[in-house]
Amino acid sequence: MVQKDYIIDHTIRFSPASETLGLIDNPDSFVVLTPACNRLLMYLISNQGAVLSRERIFSTLWEQYGKTPSNSSLNSYISLIRKSFVNLGLSNEIISTIPKIGFLFNSDIQVEVELIESKDVDARNEDTSREDSPDINTGFSEHNNALKDSHDLESTTHVNNKNKSNDIDFKYAMLKFGYRVFWFVFCVTLIVLPVLIFTNIMPNKIPPINPVKVGKFGNCDIVFLPTHAGNTFMFSAAEAHDMVTISGFTCKPGGVYYLYTNKRVSLSEEGRIYVSYCDLKNQRIMDCTNFISENIKLEN
Repeated sequence: MVQKDYIIDHTIRFSPASETLGLIDNPDSFVVLTPACNRLLMYLISNQGAVLSRERIFSTLWEQYGKTPSNSSLNSYISLIRKSFVNLGLSNEIISTIPKIGFLFNSDIQVEVELIESKDVDARNEDTSREDSPDINTGFSEHNNALKDSHDLESTTHVNNKNKSNDIDFKYAMLKFGYRVFWFVFCVTLIVLPVLIFTNIMPNKIPPINPVKVGKFGNCDIVFLPTHAGNTFMFSAAEAHDMVTISGFTCKPGGVYYLYTNKRVSLSEEGRIYVSYCDLKNQRIMDCTNFISENIKLEN
């Protein structure tokens, strides 16, 4: 069976099948994700560059699994994912918080999909838990040669190899179980804490992106989301109006447009521009529809 791994920023491998984040150059350095964090990260990557409202995330990842939506738990999972990347040495802003809306996986982060055969995944997982792994093909070759030489020698070698393999598998299973128990206890501890206390004690808090109103399209506001906190690049009202026109989204009562670009556009190079049209009900964003325009260059 073919499985998908995601290579993030050329340094980190995300393996949804094994629920792990690990360094490509050092397979022994990895973090085991909780099932909820694993699903959330995969959903964010699958919608890279698009604004995902909290309601859409709850509908897809909470309600479909029979869970009760909670802003506190969502914030906790986002923080755990961010901390996992930081612990692996990736300090770039991976996931951006859009105040009062939701989150997005930064489009400037390079993500490559790698197709892995399931047996290759098992082999790589075994490599992370052992320093001297016996070569399977060599073992079979020696086994066949032993059959020709001595039945007793073959039986002894087979039993020894089997015992070693069982011992290694048991140690790896215990290691992974320990990681899961640790993260489960850690998640429960975070969830029961008040949101205000949680946000105050978290180190290296990532500043949110502050939306900026740049114009209107019909009766709908057009809001620009900076690439990162402190970014000075800004759409003109005319450019914003043109991008909304290209998206083809129709303004409806209570709707709002959000514009977002990758870093290349802010450097006057060709890049991507994202347009999200979001429906508002009782001042709450219920859902967003996304549009991506490729190879756009804005003239200063």
